[in-house]
Amino acid sequence: YDYVTSIHGRRLALDSNDNVLAEGVRLNVVAATSDTTGTALPNHGLVTVETTTNDGWSLTDPAPGCEVTLMTGSTSTGTHTITPAAATILSSIGEAGSAIALSGGGAHISLIGLSTALWRVTSIGSSATAAISS
Repeated sequence: YDYVTSIHGRRLALDSNDNVLAEGVRLNVVAATSDTTGTALPNHGLVTVETTTNDGWSLTDPAPGCEVTLMTGSTSTGTHTITPAAATILSSIGEAGSAIALSGGGAHISLIGLSTALWRVTSIGSSATAAISS
C-alpha cells in the first residue's frame, strides 16, 4: 500500500489520495427482534431481523455515503417491514418506494445514503423475498 500519513502505525493510515487504509474494517451489527419492533434501526452497518411474526421497524434517515445492509435470519418467518422515517428508497431499476418488506429466512437488501432524504438500493436478493413498496 501507499502509506503516506500514519495515524496508528500500519494499521490505520492515509494514502497519497487521502483515502483511508486499514488492516480491517468492522461493521456495526444490530440484532432486531420482536422485542425491538417499532424502534429505529441504525442507518449504517449490518442489521439482522430475526422474528417468527409479522413485525415492523423504522429506519433512521440516511447519512450521505453511509451503507446499511438489512437481512433476515435463517429461521425468520413472516413479513418484516422496515420503513424509513422520512426518506425515499430508490430501487436499482428507478422505482421509488417508502417501505422494505423482507419475507422468510435469508432475505437481504443493501442501501446507501445519497442524501438525508434518499436511499439507493445497491444490492437485493436471496431465495427469500426482499421488496420495495409504496
